[in-house]
Amino acid sequence: MQAVQQQGQQVPQEPMRRRIAHFLARTVDRFRIALLVIIFAAAAFLVGYFIYGEITKKLVSDSTLLAEAAQTTFGSWQSETDATKKAALEKDVLGQLGTLISRYPRQYGGQRGLLMRADLRFADKSWDDALKDYQALADHFPKSYLAPIGLFDAGVCAEEKGDADAALAFYLRAFQGYKDSTVAPRAMFDAARLYEGKQDWASAQKTYESIDTDYGQSLWNKLAKNRLVELKILGKTK
Repeated sequence: MQAVQQQGQQVPQEPMRRRIAHFLARTVDRFRIALLVIIFAAAAFLVGYFIYGEITKKLVSDSTLLAEAAQTTFGSWQSETDATKKAALEKDVLGQLGTLISRYPRQYGGQRGLLMRADLRFADKSWDDALKDYQALADHFPKSYLAPIGLFDAGVCAEEKGDADAALAFYLRAFQGYKDSTVAPRAMFDAARLYEGKQDWASAQKTYESIDTDYGQSLWNKLAKNRLVELKILGKTK
């Protein structure tokens, strides 16, 4: 009779704290491999990120040092008056710049290297080579403050080559993509001037007028207004 009574008694429930602990233990055991993978992946990411950051810092530092050395040689080349010495300096600086650009194509030093080499070639009137470097500067570093300068100077090179269409395209890119750049109003003026050369009077007028709207205080706005008056006198615009 006693045994029957004991069977009818309820088995005491396991305390809630212990049940939670057992549940967590089972869950951790079930997912321990996944957790370990996540932990190791996170650790690897952090290590990789740190290494990448250190490598990037070193690349920036090394490229900047090399750019400074090239800048010194470039400055000497600019101020040298002796033809023989100037030729030797030009060969030297072109070698430095070539190394800088090829070794650090995405670093600040490479950016400066492209600008210096383009300016050197521009001074030598090597329009094709200068244009390529100016364009590469803008294409490789589109967010740099030097990008619109590169586009504008590429336009000048194209004009020197007699390619007005290419020059116009560069000027348009310079002011349409970089409205806050210091070269933007001049690029607009030169674009309007080239429109005149193509006898596209409507585009010329619109571009000249846009200078007044966007850059009213610019010197180029005064020149643009003079051109608008001249075009009206000539009967090219209304």
